Amino acid sequence: MLANTDTHDTTDTTDTDDIQLLTQAWINERGAPEILAFEGQVIDRLLELLRAQEEHVEELSNDDANDIDFVRSVYLHEADRVKFVLQSYLRTRLFKIEQKTLAILKSPEYQACLSESELAYAQRFNQIVQETYEKSFLLDSLPPSLQSMDDPNIVGAPDLNQAVFFRTKVDFGDHLLPNGETLDLSKNKIYLLRYNTIKALLKNGAIELI
Repeated sequence: MLANTDTHDTTDTTDTDDIQLLTQAWINERGAPEILAFEGQVIDRLLELLRAQEEHVEELSNDDANDIDFVRSVYLHEADRVKFVLQSYLRTRLFKIEQKTLAILKSPEYQACLSESELAYAQRFNQIVQETYEKSFLLDSLPPSLQSMDDPNIVGAPDLNQAVFFRTKVDFGDHLLPNGETLDLSKNKIYLLRYNTIKALLKNGAIELI
């Protein structure tokens, strides 16, 4: 695990928790059909940790201890692992933004889930698509009803009816489904349900996607 640079010892509990939070955020993002809330605070803490670790590794390079190469390799390996998860998490979100740009930009709820950089990227990406669309299809020559990109068929909202696997983190007892039926959701069990039936549970952290 990444080390606590103040003690040069084992990983601080908070650091370990943040790595686990980021990993689960990545898994949730991959499994959810819609864009989820950006884990900005977790990412900021991990970026600061990585920066401190890089400085610590440089300090270790000046140490003559026999086992220093092994220690450095452990630090670098764990840092690479965190970077991989972070990059994968961000790439997953960018893919969703590019696939559902209009739906995201037309929804205040989805816009609130983006970081400032992601929102700027979505707006710029949409502008480029709009300009390309106008040049490629000669919109001015089409009837006004066909010139707008706000048509629901073009916007393409996320499919919230998509089935997802999830694991419960607490005991729910009987959970009411949209069709009026109830399902007993027990802690640490895996279930398969439509996303829109467990969306609220995911957002409040009571379940995790797998």
